[in-house]
Amino acid sequence: PSCIAVYLPERDGRLVLVSDTAECGDLPQAFHRGDPLPYLAQATDDVILADELRRRRDGTAHEVGMQLVALGVLLVIPLQAGGHLSGLIALGEKRSGDMYTADDLRLLRILGTQAAVALDNVRHYEEMVALNAYHARLLQTMQDGVIAIDPQGRVITFNEAAARILEVEHDTARFKQLAEIGLSGLPLDALGESGADLLLTTRTGRQVPALVTVTPFIRRWDVEQSHLVVLRDLTTLRELEQQKVQAERFSSMGAMEQALRLHLLLLQFAQRGQV
Repeated sequence: PSCIAVYLPERDGRLVLVSDTAECGDLPQAFHRGDPLPYLAQATDDVILADELRRRRDGTAHEVGMQLVALGVLLVIPLQAGGHLSGLIALGEKRSGDMYTADDLRLLRILGTQAAVALDNVRHYEEMVALNAYHARLLQTMQDGVIAIDPQGRVITFNEAAARILEVEHDTARFKQLAEIGLSGLPLDALGESGADLLLTTRTGRQVPALVTVTPFIRRWDVEQSHLVVLRDLTTLRELEQQKVQAERFSSMGAMEQALRLHLLLLQFAQRGQV
C-alpha cells in the first residue's frame, strides 16, 4: 500500500494515530469512540471498503466513505478481539495501481484478527503488570507482616514488615522453610482467620508477642493448599498495657498513702482532744 496508518487506543478512549507512512494525506490525528468510523468498525469484523461506504444510501456510512476517499484511504481494517475494538489500520491504494482482490481482503482480515488478539494480550499483560506492581507496593507499605507459604512449606511472599518483626533479611527469606525464618512451631492448620495471640521467637532469640492469622488458599496450578500468614506485632500494645497497669498500681498506692495520712491526722486530732 502507498499509505499505511495505524490507530491505537489511549487511556481516554480515543483512537490515536501512532504510525503512518509519508504517502498518507492529512489524516485525522485521533478518532473518538463515538465518531462514525470507529462506530462502523465496532459493528463489523470485516474489512471496511471506502468505495462501498461511499455508494451506500445510509447518510453516516456515505459520509465516512466520502471522507476516506478524500483522504486517499481505500480500506480500513478493524482490530477486534472479544468484541473490543483495539485499533484501526487504514490502507491507501497499491503502489502498483492494481485493485485489492478477494484474496487480498481475506489475508487482511486474518491479519486484522491476529493483530487484534496480540494487542489485546498486550493490554491484559500491561494491566496484570500494573496490578502486580500495585500489590507489591501495598505489601511493602503494610505495617503487618505478610507471609505466603506454599504446600511444601516454602516462603513465596515475604514483606518488609515480616522481616522487621522476625528479624530476618528480607531478600533472603523467599523460598526458605518456616524453620529457617523462626516459625518452625507455627501451627498453620490450627490457627484461623480470627487469629491467636502467640509469642514468637526470632532468630536472634528475642520474643515478640504477635496476633497471628492464617488463611488457607489454593493456587490455580496446585492441588494442595497454601497458607497466607499475617503477623501483627503487639509489642507496643503490650508495653502500653503494662504502663497502664503500673499507672493504676501507682495511683492505687497514692490513694492508699493519702488515706493513711488522713487517718494519722485524725488520730493526732483525737489525741489532742483527749489531752
